[in-house]
Amino acid sequence: MIFKNEINGCMFDTETLTAKGIDGSTKTFHSDHVVRHVGYTMAKYPQRFQDLVDEGEILEYLIDFDESVSDAIHGQVEMWLEDDKKYRLAVSMGNLLEAERIANMYKLMAKEPIYEAMVYV
Repeated sequence: MIFKNEINGCMFDTETLTAKGIDGSTKTFHSDHVVRHVGYTMAKYPQRFQDLVDEGEILEYLIDFDESVSDAIHGQVEMWLEDDKKYRLAVSMGNLLEAERIANMYKLMAKEPIYEAMVYV
């Protein structure tokens, strides 16, 4: 679905996840959390996107949302990695494959509670 405002020039295409701001700048979003948030919002609160387009805030909203969720996941993963002895050992021994495996496991673990708190609202 495409939300448009002819007066301010803003637009949001929910199929391609492309938003256009008041200044004409556009951005296409690719992150999993934006995809899920758009799907959830379209199902529960579709008027929210039209309101953001009408107010000229859709692009800033999606950029802020994308960065906030990414930062929350990254911050949680970093806290877990600081305390993980196996991760620190793998890094100190140069076993980057094992270190990345552990980091990816924590990233997956962090997504569920963060998505519940930030994406599905």
